[in-house]
Amino acid sequence: MTWEPFETLVDRYEAWFEQEPGRSLFPSELEAVRRVARGAPGPWVEIGVGTGAFAAPLCMDLGIDPSRPMLERAGARGVPVVEGVAEALPLRDGSVGTAFLIVTICFLRDPRAALRQIRYALKPGGSLIIGEIPRDSPWGQRYLALKEEGNPFYRVATLYTVRETVAMLRGARFRVEAFASTLLRPPTERPEPEPAHDGVVTGASFVALRAVKL
Repeated sequence: MTWEPFETLVDRYEAWFEQEPGRSLFPSELEAVRRVARGAPGPWVEIGVGTGAFAAPLCMDLGIDPSRPMLERAGARGVPVVEGVAEALPLRDGSVGTAFLIVTICFLRDPRAALRQIRYALKPGGSLIIGEIPRDSPWGQRYLALKEEGNPFYRVATLYTVRETVAMLRGARFRVEAFASTLLRPPTERPEPEPAHDGVVTGASFVALRAVKL
């Protein structure tokens, strides 16, 4: 995981959730993740937990991140945490019911290696929940523009299309079972919380999916 900015800019990271547009976008993203995670087996582990913004309301059993400053914030939110990277998870094989990568796969140095590690950690029939900003979506294009402008977070991000993510999952021996989409309002409009919809909706700037280990 490319975590340098997450070591030094924790307050700036947290501010996204507290100010616009993040204050309005985050509840929609959380709803989409919840939608695909219903009934997923436990224990739940978020990889790339950050400050625990998603992990706390989702009641994660464990959060993993390479950034100690981020883990301190997540721990303060009541999330059990451990330091580690996605490509070399500090987890026993077959110990996890559901793993979560929420706006994390775009920051991984080797997402395919991370998916292999997650597969080892999952129980037979375990689930993987991914939440991502598709590269070809309106907000994805906005974040790519910020990347070009040198934004400290997005300059180290690699966004993927939903099709590319599904292909990586298939290559790692996962089967995608469900999708949920939200953020249909473009960045040019005033941000407002939006509902999540089943499936992949054209123009959605946040897509959550649930895949099962084969």
